Amino acid sequence: MNIKKKTINWLTYRFALPIIRKYAKDSNAIEHYRREGGKEQDIIDLLSMFDTQGHSGMSAPIAARIFSNAVNFRILSPLKFTDEEWGKSLSYKEDSYQNSRMSSVFKENGTIYDIDAMTFIEKSGYRFDMSINNIVECEYASKGYGFNGGRIVVYDDVNDAWGVIGSRHNIINKKTFMGKNQVNVPVVELYDSNDTKNDFFCNFTLFSLIPTNFFNDYELTYKKFDDEEDMINYCKAYKDILIDTVKK
Repeated sequence: MNIKKKTINWLTYRFALPIIRKYAKDSNAIEHYRREGGKEQDIIDLLSMFDTQGHSGMSAPIAARIFSNAVNFRILSPLKFTDEEWGKSLSYKEDSYQNSRMSSVFKENGTIYDIDAMTFIEKSGYRFDMSINNIVECEYASKGYGFNGGRIVVYDDVNDAWGVIGSRHNIINKKTFMGKNQVNVPVVELYDSNDTKNDFFCNFTLFSLIPTNFFNDYELTYKKFDDEEDMINYCKAYKDILIDTVKK
């Protein structure tokens, strides 16, 4: 932090904040935050500043939404996909670029994709138990854990079709794309051994569990793996228990 910024911070905390805190101490938002168990002074200070701006019931949620997008580095208007939005070619791959406004969006050989299009949420985990020649639920599954991409076996339970997807899903809506249709999809984690919790094999989900709004922005992009057939056959063998688990 440079000297100028340190000076501004000191002046703010020394003179401005005490006045703002006094003015906004009876703020409805602060009362609500405390009533809900909130105690962090930094949050109270932000709410105090917000209160001093004199928002109406109509402008307050608009300002709050814009602020939330800004502090979370979300875009405030649709991507344009112009040359100005792409930085220099990535050093590790030729003709590949990262979008300067939305860091999860990349362009590779002219194809534009989003690595955060899907976040997979683990519902449970299973491992193969050689002693009973079956899979059993494992105690080390990271239930509730979210991640992007990987080895995801997808079963289309309507058309009885199988496939494997990864982390890159091509953007098809290039006119009004804001990343609002990024979705959460439940999965079941599978291990191919009972020897170690690190012996991960693949994840399983259902096509019908992918929220339909996803397809407004994206094309579901399948990925080829060398052991794709093994992954699919593993999931086929235990299809019923995997379907019941991922739907819970």
